[in-house]
Amino acid sequence: MKNEDNLIDLEQSKLKRIRNAKYRRSDHGFLLWLVIVVIILATILYFILDMAKIKDVIVSGNQHYTDEQVMAMIDVGEGSNAVDVFFL
Repeated sequence: MKNEDNLIDLEQSKLKRIRNAKYRRSDHGFLLWLVIVVIILATILYFILDMAKIKDVIVSGNQHYTDEQVMAMIDVGEGSNAVDVFFL
């Protein structure tokens, strides 16, 4: 009887360890998805709000063109979005 009880206890302890391991893995997965969602939302908010808007344009280091000519060439002004300027 003792051997059977020991086997049952061993199997139950193995099952508990397996269940606990599954819960630990799923917690990490949830945390990872939560961090990814927060980063995506923060990025979207950054570009929607005025933080990504260009406030000042300073032209320097030009030798062959005037400041006005450079401004006309780059087609960037105050209120332009930084993403449009650098990536599009």
